[in-house]
Amino acid sequence: MNEIELLIRRRFETIGTGESVGAAARLMGAARAGILLVRDDSGALAGVVTDRDLSLRVVGHGRDGTHLPIGEIMSRPAHTCELTDDLAEALERMNRHGIRRMPALAQGKPVGLLVLDDVLHHVAGELRDLSHEARSRHDHPTSQRIQSTSGSPENILAELEERLGKLRGKLRAANWHAREAFLGELDEIKARLRQVLPLHGEDSAEQGQK
Repeated sequence: MNEIELLIRRRFETIGTGESVGAAARLMGAARAGILLVRDDSGALAGVVTDRDLSLRVVGHGRDGTHLPIGEIMSRPAHTCELTDDLAEALERMNRHGIRRMPALAQGKPVGLLVLDDVLHHVAGELRDLSHEARSRHDHPTSQRIQSTSGSPENILAELEERLGKLRGKLRAANWHAREAFLGELDEIKARLRQVLPLHGEDSAEQGQK
């Protein structure tokens, strides 16, 4: 399963283009949602409306949203991703447009919501797992075995290096405030791996991520 498909929230709130801003505000309040996906008559994504949109485009301008069509204040076109997209590319898109929530589409229709905080939690878990493997390998180089297709030290290290590179790519794309702390941990893990077995210079899988 693709990472985006694994990480998206399947539960999200939608509203039709013909609904009013007042209806959107009530739905947000009832569902405690910060974003609504706006669908057209065919069910396709027409745009998004956030609590910030309501604040800036309605309240901030002293407009009465009771009967104001949602289509007049929604953000369109919405920045989206496909289920099959690469996660790092989706994160880079979110960072570029300054958004923390992105609708995920399948055949033009919304099927989930990719949330930056969820991705951060997922990457932190990956980092903990990788750190544990590297520490075990460093502390017990002969007794501990990390599973590999061939079991050779070179292939074990190559697999860990590839995972390090992918994690680094996600962090660079997301540009989180906590990114430097994560990158520091990645460097520490890599240092442990180097002590177990010298890396083969430019053959490192991480080189492809820079």
